[in-house]
Amino acid sequence: MNPRVSVCVVTARPGGLDVLLTGLMRQEFDDFEVILVDALYSRRASCVADVFADAKIRVIHTPPKDRIFPFDSVPAARNTALAKASGELLVWGVDYAYFPSCALKEHWGVWEYTEKKKAGMGAHRYRYPPRPAYSLLPYSPVVLYPPGESSQGATYIYSEQASRRFAEDLEAGVYDMHMYSIFDSPLVTPEQILALDEDPYFFRADPKLSGLVGGQVPPTAFHAKNEGVSRELSLAVNGFDESWIGHCYDDSDMGLRLNRAGAEWMLLDPAATVEIVNPRHYFPHAVWRSTPEESLPRFLECERDASRVNSGNPGVIAGWRSDWSWYA
Repeated sequence: MNPRVSVCVVTARPGGLDVLLTGLMRQEFDDFEVILVDALYSRRASCVADVFADAKIRVIHTPPKDRIFPFDSVPAARNTALAKASGELLVWGVDYAYFPSCALKEHWGVWEYTEKKKAGMGAHRYRYPPRPAYSLLPYSPVVLYPPGESSQGATYIYSEQASRRFAEDLEAGVYDMHMYSIFDSPLVTPEQILALDEDPYFFRADPKLSGLVGGQVPPTAFHAKNEGVSRELSLAVNGFDESWIGHCYDDSDMGLRLNRAGAEWMLLDPAATVEIVNPRHYFPHAVWRSTPEESLPRFLECERDASRVNSGNPGVIAGWRSDWSWYA
């Protein structure tokens, strides 16, 4: 029997499994699977199998369908998760995300209470990461842009040179010892995670943290970090638009198109807020990242075009599953 919920997570970074499993193994709602789309699949397949088996959580671990290493496409990776998922409700997350114990119960509760007419959107909050278990390398954003007033937000900066050096080290096995956790002390309890300071560089990055009148959530608040959505409707709009460059507005664009296809959301209780132990300070982007200046005009155009519902991706995502079932 298929699970009712698929938790969809994409990653192109070492570590994060400690944070993810600390939340998922404590869920009050347990009828779920995890779809882990992993650009580092070949480097940690056995690690993922072992730690998810120990946690007694069903996982489908797979590489993304289309890889352009060292620059991974986030929309294509998310579509890989969509193709592999079995649950009727998808809950989107990211690596290094701690889901509090009530999170999936809250998501399923909204879906069930509204008779599958609305899904839940929960907030996410960034936490500053603890010390890593290794010496930071020169391309780490926190090294390139030391903390201080002038560097606030600097870890968003995309450096192709830094990303290439990071990718080369991944391929050379520099991080192979840290595929489960990068931290000096792995984060294996909720108390460890909740004791971390809120990240001052990504402070209140999610507007959902401030609450919304009436619980109605605008579709542009879809950030693929703690949002639920119908799998059937996601397939109907043919997934995330893979023509977006890397990771910039593809999530909000998906929210807009889902809404035009009939999706609605309710804001989850603040107790379901996902805590993200922010790895962006330690790792350059492993995806080609366009700047907001490059992507915003296109997004605004998409926002104005109310007829735009289908992603425009070549092929049909619903047909991907049989093409590469050998992955998992």
